[in-house]
Amino acid sequence: MQLDEAKKSVENFGLIHSENHITKQDIAKLGFADDMRKLKSIHRERMLEDLSCLLNDKIREFEKIEQEDKWKESVLQRLNAELNTKVVQLENANRTITEEKARSDELNKKLQETLLKLQSSEEQLRLERDWLAQQVEQKSKEVLDTIRELIKNEKPQ
Repeated sequence: MQLDEAKKSVENFGLIHSENHITKQDIAKLGFADDMRKLKSIHRERMLEDLSCLLNDKIREFEKIEQEDKWKESVLQRLNAELNTKVVQLENANRTITEEKARSDELNKKLQETLLKLQSSEEQLRLERDWLAQQVEQKSKEVLDTIRELIKNEKPQ
């Protein structure tokens, strides 16, 4: 029998038996119930204060992040507005350059046409000059021939 009890004792070592549990009634009997309630209440208040501080810190962090985001957004909007202004200016400048290039191309085309006309006129004038020089030379020969004839005709007399 003692051996059986020793065996049971070894098997049940570390187990908590219901007869060994402390109940609320046991604590109330000892007079700790009010103290425990006060301790729990104080503990709850401290936990609530800690949670409140943590929440307030998080709220401040989020507000700071929100302000930074708003600032970044305003900077982005300002930069976008400036960029849009520059784009409009560049588009206007490109339009002006395109118009000026078209005018320049038209003027170049007219200049080329004028140069071709001038070259053609120059060639025509050269031909006319050469023809006139030939005519003058021919007429001069004719005049000289006529003068020689006249001189010849006058000498025998």
